[in-house]
Amino acid sequence: MADDVRDQVHRLSDSWARAEREGSADQLEPLLHDEFVAVGPLGFVLDREQWLDRFRKGMFTYTSFEWKPEIVAIYDGAAVVVGSQRSRGTHDDDRIDAEVRVTQVAVPDGGAWRLASLHFSGSVEHAEPEAS
Repeated sequence: MADDVRDQVHRLSDSWARAEREGSADQLEPLLHDEFVAVGPLGFVLDREQWLDRFRKGMFTYTSFEWKPEIVAIYDGAAVVVGSQRSRGTHDDDRIDAEVRVTQVAVPDGGAWRLASLHFSGSVEHAEPEAS
């Protein structure tokens, strides 16, 4: 059972990344819980409709988008995925290059897992391998 839930959460995370990469509000909409909230890397907060409007209104466009999930934790009634996102794009014609840590919170809703929250944390630091 836990492996099945883990697979569902991985698929949700992958579907989110694909929808973001393609800039598709139509693909994102069914993935987001009705009470979805996102916290951006600079601390701004967007609700579900505001998150979808980034693409609906053409305010946000990616030129590249990479998503690497690193940790998946399953809890009773929730799941957390922590990963890194590297992207380039524009917001209202301003160039945005980001390398951020992302925390996704997913909850079961109507027989499917949906994203309840995204939280972006500034820059991701990459540790240099230690010399042996």
